[in-house]
Amino acid sequence: MRRPPLPTIRLSKILAQAGIASRRAAEGLLAEGRVTVNGRVRLEPGAQADPEQDRITLDGRPLPGRAPLQYLLLHKLRGYVTTRNDPAGRPVVLDLLPPAARIVYPVGRLDIDAEAEMYLFMAARRQLIAEVIEPALAGGTDVVTDRYAGSSLAYQGFGRGLDVDEVRTLSTWAARGLEPDLIVLLDVPTDVAAHRRTSVDDRMEAESPAFHARVADGYRALAATEPPWARTIASTSATMLVSRSACV
Repeated sequence: MRRPPLPTIRLSKILAQAGIASRRAAEGLLAEGRVTVNGRVRLEPGAQADPEQDRITLDGRPLPGRAPLQYLLLHKLRGYVTTRNDPAGRPVVLDLLPPAARIVYPVGRLDIDAEAEMYLFMAARRQLIAEVIEPALAGGTDVVTDRYAGSSLAYQGFGRGLDVDEVRTLSTWAARGLEPDLIVLLDVPTDVAAHRRTSVDDRMEAESPAFHARVADGYRALAATEPPWARTIASTSATMLVSRSACV
């Protein structure tokens, strides 16, 4: 009697469970070509493997055995945010721990699954549409948003490596068919964008350069092929010039 094969899991998760890096940092290792599976370099985002059957190496060395996870139960006080770093400067749960116990990670935040992340964004978008966008449109008000379904296609599809068509289908369902009349892409090099940021990086902004390059390429691919991606504006100019270009 043969044991059924174990399901494969993402390489980034395997690296994280082996104590190499967080899943986000592990994606950067994959993009740099430092990880092999059965002798073959794996570069593609979302690549999977069987940690029990496949030979996985980092920089030519086999991964160490996976250490068992240990969980801490913490009574979180009101006003503390469940994350390691908060861009708004609010108190975080690590502030409740002694310094010697701070090498911990809030469960479900830093290493959130790519599909779970996508569903959370879909739910948030649906709530925004129901509470803000649809009532405003019903009252005759024009609505301008800085992100919409295209962001999910670029970040979760191109960036995280999820199936773009599946992300598009879920985005359409979450929006109940509500589509924008015009989408303007403000195109700026990733190094310029990083220089312009003035606040502490949030979880998405702290991703690897390879991740942000995939997202940027995804936005450009969408702008070139899919209506109503009607206008792409190079945003390295002054703010006023960019604003005028968007309104022309």
